[in-house]
Amino acid sequence: MKTIATISIIFLSITCMFATNGQNPNKSTAYKTFNEYSNGSTASLNLPWASSPSVKMEKVYSKDEYSLWKCPANFVTSFPGQSIQGKIYNYFVYKNGRFHLTVTEMNKNSVFSFFTDSENN
Repeated sequence: MKTIATISIIFLSITCMFATNGQNPNKSTAYKTFNEYSNGSTASLNLPWASSPSVKMEKVYSKDEYSLWKCPANFVTSFPGQSIQGKIYNYFVYKNGRFHLTVTEMNKNSVFSFFTDSENN
């Protein structure tokens, strides 16, 4: 009886492992695809502060696994506070294709100098 239970558990574990691996894309593939966008190109990206789940954004800079994107300021409707309310655009940093941080008045100089220094990709 213990043998049957052990075999069942092993079989169930192997089945779950293959099912999980089949549903999750390879991280290196997703990262490579996201970084193929050149500066000035557009893409629909997930943005937590937007009026819709995905927003058409324009890529500004990239460096290593980070990329800087901008979107029209009127798409950002639920940011908690007023510090990112740009007149025309708001800027956001993505890391490995996922939202990382919002560029605000407090961090904008650091963010832009990170992307624009001489080591830029």
